[in-house]
Amino acid sequence: MSRATLVSTLCGLVGPAVARVIDERDGWPGLVELQLSTGAVQISAHVSTIGTMSRKQHEYRFQNPGKNRPMQTLPGTIPLLIGLWDGGGPHVLVAAQAELRLGDLTRFSVLFPERLFREAQQSGWADPYRNSNGDLNWSFFPQLLPVFVEFLQNEIDLDARDVQITVIGAGLADEPTDAAAGRARQATTRLIRRASFAKNVIQAYGRRCAMCGLNLGLVTGAHILPVSAPGSSDHPTNGLALCDNHHRAFDTHRIWIHPLDRSLQMHPSILRHAQNDPRDQAFVDALFAQLAAPVDPAHVPQQRMFEERYEYFEGSYHWVV
Repeated sequence: MSRATLVSTLCGLVGPAVARVIDERDGWPGLVELQLSTGAVQISAHVSTIGTMSRKQHEYRFQNPGKNRPMQTLPGTIPLLIGLWDGGGPHVLVAAQAELRLGDLTRFSVLFPERLFREAQQSGWADPYRNSNGDLNWSFFPQLLPVFVEFLQNEIDLDARDVQITVIGAGLADEPTDAAAGRARQATTRLIRRASFAKNVIQAYGRRCAMCGLNLGLVTGAHILPVSAPGSSDHPTNGLALCDNHHRAFDTHRIWIHPLDRSLQMHPSILRHAQNDPRDQAFVDALFAQLAAPVDPAHVPQQRMFEERYEYFEGSYHWVV
């Protein structure tokens, strides 16, 4: 199969409503338009077939066309380096870090274990494989290529298990229809947006909990006005960086934040428990008197977000004095 044909095959597997060939060229790369949730983007698609490695059992690879055939990025496009598995079972893609190979004039192979694409065949999205050089490879159903590109654009970490549950729940793993693919893309895009929001909020607070200052990589991003509420935003001004304990307490309405001065008040039930248990008292004592400010003043939480939160959860803060 020629490289140009591989580009057309890739678009057919992704879905004609989502991917189309603009110019096959010689297939290294082909120019492809891909529909993301945020609009159309153009891709420099470098596609190869996946084959076995004769020297090592359970190791697979895909390659560039040969020496002096470097990857290149066409103007205004995103480069992708993709291996296509069509050797039995569902079609899956293996993607490598394209930027590491741009301009490479040598003959190269992208190597990875069999388990990578077999896991993708089962669940639609595999846990990434990092080789001995630290390079990452991903594997997923072709219909999720737009999701993968958005994942790269947002520079986030996605829990493979979360994506797998989402893809299986959409029915794509059992029945690869256009409808199931659309549901899977929509649901996984929400995962990306949530992860992107969390990343931005955590960075806004210097990776520390805004209620106690904890770091240790145990901080998450919390919406002030939840996603389910009308008018909710994914901007950092509608977010707080919180450790897991304070995130849980905030989500269950056991910590209240004053909309104006951002002072903190804890639920009376927690205060009562703390009187009889030094471990609970340590949790109470760790709470700041006032919410910490983000590193950038432009990301200070909006008063309106707190006020609308309390309206949305009417009755959940009757204990506030």
